[in-house]
Amino acid sequence: MISYEYSFEKFLDIIKDKDLPEIQLMASKEAEAAESLSSSSERGIPRARKNYIGYYKKQVGEFAFFMMSGIKPGSVDESDFRSYQPICEILVKKGQFLPSVLDHFKKSE
Repeated sequence: MISYEYSFEKFLDIIKDKDLPEIQLMASKEAEAAESLSSSSERGIPRARKNYIGYYKKQVGEFAFFMMSGIKPGSVDESDFRSYQPICEILVKKGQFLPSVLDHFKKSE
């Protein structure tokens, strides 16, 4: 699936207006695709690119976890976590997330 040039920001931009079930599905599929690429034994993928894809997989996987559970992943970078806020605000406005999810972002300011 990966069509975002392994850019977490582009991925978030593409999914920002989707409904929660679609976001969850897309994030899970994207993390699986990145996992497959990062652990591939294919000789044509340079090691540095595999590492970059691995980091992208981490970002998308943490995002998917948060979208499924509403629990902040312990390993998430603060800047990555703050990038979830606009999506969460949209989901709260749509009534697909409880407003209390936004409390996570007050704690990380």
